[in-house]
Amino acid sequence: MTVSATQIVVFAALAAGGAVIHFATRHRQPFLVQSWVRENGFRVLECESRRVMKGPFTRKVAGRGQYVCHLRVRDSDNRERSAWVRCTDVGIFNDDKTEVVWETEA
Repeated sequence: MTVSATQIVVFAALAAGGAVIHFATRHRQPFLVQSWVRENGFRVLECESRRVMKGPFTRKVAGRGQYVCHLRVRDSDNRERSAWVRCTDVGIFNDDKTEVVWETEA
């Protein structure tokens, strides 16, 4: 079986496109997290996307359109706080949902 130059170019383009999409979605906070942060007056210090270890959301049903991240934020009183945030994009006819579970403060 021979591989043509066209097949190589198509494969390379698909691989590059997949890598760009993966990088963009993994390293960018989703719109719902950004909205929640802005509405609550926080400044994000760290945002880590979680695909496996989802903190308090690990045992809950996680399906398509759900995004879980661990956030470290600074509030208006200059305190650092950590929280688990789950965003659910439920579709065009329903509201998007953001659920937050704060970690206990030491």
